[in-house]
Amino acid sequence: MTAMRWIANRGFLKIFTALLLIVIIMFVSNYMVYKKSISGIYDQVSENNKLVVRNMIRIFDESFTDIANIIDTIQKLPYMTWTATGANSGADDLHEMYLMKRSMGEIVPRIDYIEEVVVFNPNSELAVTTAGTIHLKDLFRLKFNNQMYNSEFWMSYGRSLHSSKIFPSQWYGQWNSETGAVNQNLRKLLVMSNGTQLYNLNVLVFLDVDKLLQHVNQTAMMQGTSLVMLDKERNVILSTEESLDLVNVLSELSGKPGESTLKKTGYEYNIYETDYYTFINKVPYQFADLNPVSEANRRIIMIAIGFAVVLSGVLSLYLYKPMRIIFKQMGGRDPREIDFRVISAGIVKLKEENEAYKARLDEADADMARNAFFDTLANRAQSRGAELRMRRMIAEDFKQPYFVLTALHFKPEGNGEQDVPFETDRALESIRTGLQEQGGQVTAFQIGQDTIMAMIGIGSSAEREHAVKRLRGFVKLAESNVWSGFSLLAAVSRMYPSKIENFRKAYRDVTEGLIYRNVGSNETVVDIQAIRYTWRVYFPLDEIEKLTHFLASGNTQECGRIIDDIFAKNAERRIHHHQMVPIAKMMFYDMIKLLEAGEADPKDILALETAFTRKTESAFGHEDMREALTQAMKMIAESGKREVKSKLNAASVTRYIDLHYMENLHLDHMAEQMETSPKYFSNYFKKTFGVNFVDYVNKVRLSHAKELLKHTDMSIADIGEKIGYLNSSTFTTTFKKYYGISPSEFRRNLTGDYLQSGGNTK
Repeated sequence: MTAMRWIANRGFLKIFTALLLIVIIMFVSNYMVYKKSISGIYDQVSENNKLVVRNMIRIFDESFTDIANIIDTIQKLPYMTWTATGANSGADDLHEMYLMKRSMGEIVPRIDYIEEVVVFNPNSELAVTTAGTIHLKDLFRLKFNNQMYNSEFWMSYGRSLHSSKIFPSQWYGQWNSETGAVNQNLRKLLVMSNGTQLYNLNVLVFLDVDKLLQHVNQTAMMQGTSLVMLDKERNVILSTEESLDLVNVLSELSGKPGESTLKKTGYEYNIYETDYYTFINKVPYQFADLNPVSEANRRIIMIAIGFAVVLSGVLSLYLYKPMRIIFKQMGGRDPREIDFRVISAGIVKLKEENEAYKARLDEADADMARNAFFDTLANRAQSRGAELRMRRMIAEDFKQPYFVLTALHFKPEGNGEQDVPFETDRALESIRTGLQEQGGQVTAFQIGQDTIMAMIGIGSSAEREHAVKRLRGFVKLAESNVWSGFSLLAAVSRMYPSKIENFRKAYRDVTEGLIYRNVGSNETVVDIQAIRYTWRVYFPLDEIEKLTHFLASGNTQECGRIIDDIFAKNAERRIHHHQMVPIAKMMFYDMIKLLEAGEADPKDILALETAFTRKTESAFGHEDMREALTQAMKMIAESGKREVKSKLNAASVTRYIDLHYMENLHLDHMAEQMETSPKYFSNYFKKTFGVNFVDYVNKVRLSHAKELLKHTDMSIADIGEKIGYLNSSTFTTTFKKYYGISPSEFRRNLTGDYLQSGGNTK
């Protein structure tokens, strides 16, 4: 009776029917698989293998593109590691090497298949890696030991003019610290190098082949297959089968991009041609030993059918009671019926998840469009998909016939070191809506942490000035509310037709606008067409010598006056921002020599240099640079005041020369005053001030002589005697040696071009 009730129960029958239907489907599908035979399975597996290989090729291309981008970024690092003192002189700037190593550590991502990145100059014995600085010979002897690709090979290769290249995979040994032997721990590596047509640095990226194959998912390939990678010269770069012979296959390659297939003695060779590489996938015709496999397949089918029938009955009994309880708690009228509202609720939830997934897809599509835009600006080779996305963006989202590009840079107000969050999404939205409200189509992307690029659509060639005016008004309004707490600097390009090839030109315009913006201008928006180019840089060497002189003696007031005067005169001449930066740095490095010669901690000097460089290079205007230089000057002066351990210090020496330059000063006298030997004093003076003692005293005397020539009517002989020379002949000879003209000629030229040059002819 109980069994009949179970059978008559409609809920139970529904569950059992559903499970039985699953059993029938499983049986039919297994039977179809069996009838189709192993050869049919092989065809499917072979097709799947082709998909796997295509995906591996795609990952290879993306990986090599990423590495090429890393190499390009390293080449563009703004360090003069080898060229600061001359690439041929053999003098390496270790500080610049340290900065490059630190930047490389930030640039090179933590990708397990990147073994190491090496940067070297063939005229230097040192190389920079992500781990530090090392001699080239030690690097290729201890870490990358290979008979063919040794240090002599790489030095010779680095001196030649070459394009980017991937060298064939080779076994590289390394030094074993436990055994003390080289060529231990062999690993197979690929080497990817840069081109030297535009840059004199050589960048080598060593790739671990085993980890690279793991990255491209080699294990997903069909068993018994192998993959070979060739370059355009048909050189084997990488092969998963060491003894593979491709001579006959290579002779029949068409050389045309695309896919083709060759069949040779039991194997099929699927050939994939890309823009830069050729991939050959070796696949056997069919599986071996088909009979055991077929018999096993029949047994699996029978076991699966029996197991599925039993499982259907067991699950029907197991699920029925819990479902009754659930339906009853949900308010179902008949607990014997299956309530499909649960299924309906699941469908609603699935719909919500699909909508969220679609939103994520839209975000990913926007990211891909932004990346394609970046590739266009950087003039990098784009994939077909990226080019299509750019063309679609222009066709659908940017319908104006012309455009201008603007770059907007943000910096927290004050010293720029406070933690002020920059809300990128809010900034992008305000740029899009704000400029569109004023009229004009806008597409904006974020570049970097604090920079936004915006393309502003223009309807006709006569509307550019109006667009720039709208941009100025928007920036002025946004600074007071949307971006309060931030300083803003923007540059706008020339107008171009809305074509992909013009994006790079517009990007060069905004970059040039930021570099060549005129010092002293209060404009927040720099118009490339309004820049007036000049090369009338004011750089008075004698004033800069006085700056160091006054700083050594502790006269910060005169130091501040000289700094203010140099910045003010360059602002009056409206020189360019990039011209002002090296002037500030030259004055800084002239002053910092006093710290290096004293007892200052090198870490403190490095911290001061780093802070000054960061403030100078990120400065929006010359006032920021002047303030940074003034702060550095005061810190150097304060540090000099603390050096009181002995008489022999820069402040004491300069102070004594200031007071006694008109006397017969000589090394023995100065050494006696400073309580040291003449030889030690001479070496100390040269190291501290960069010139020998006699030259320094002459420059101090001649500086006073110039003031007397300008502002008094004293005779040449009287002036020479007053400043410490024994006779007028010695004074005249010395003056002409340093300034190229005699004191009399200098006095006659006071109102001419000579005076305008700052009194420096040498």
